Amino acid sequence: MQRQSKLNGGDNPSDGRPRWGSRLTRKTSGIFCAVGALLISNGVVAAEALAVVRGDSLSTLQVTELKTEHVIEPLGLDTAHPRFRWLLESSQRGQLQGAYQILVASTLEKLQAGIGDQWDSGKVRSDNSVEVPYAGRALTGGETAYWKVRIWDREGQPRAYSTPAVFEMGLLKENDWQGQWIAAKAGVSSPLLHTAR
Repeated sequence: MQRQSKLNGGDNPSDGRPRWGSRLTRKTSGIFCAVGALLISNGVVAAEALAVVRGDSLSTLQVTELKTEHVIEPLGLDTAHPRFRWLLESSQRGQLQGAYQILVASTLEKLQAGIGDQWDSGKVRSDNSVEVPYAGRALTGGETAYWKVRIWDREGQPRAYSTPAVFEMGLLKENDWQGQWIAAKAGVSSPLLHTAR
């Protein structure tokens, strides 16, 4: 009876059965907790891998914060080849960009229809997402253009296009400036100095 009491940590020696809180029970529950944590961890990794294959929301990868010349939706750009940049947000660790495609359109309707009448970069295999120069049709002064971008992930799967962004060109050439000087009529030198008669 004494040997059994020592095994049970001195708990309930009358019937020899361990109670919760004894050393044996605490050790066993600790082992169960460790095994459970390992199974949960492996389950999360497996779920992430399965989500990548199925394209579930668990492994969302999206393009955000589209900027043109370092500004969100800028006005009055003075360069014929504005540069684009974007950020990636993912719920999966280690996700990255393997390629990208940029569409630039003259109207929002064309862009939403997937038509890049100003520029369609096609699929470009690159992990670069900063300072990507515009390489489409020549942009004119005062023109408004709309653009969006999509990327391919590390598994080579295309992701959804970003939300559209917009930029507006400034006046690039001298003949873009249209207007007339404000002046007095011919023969009148200083009309403000004349007194009424």
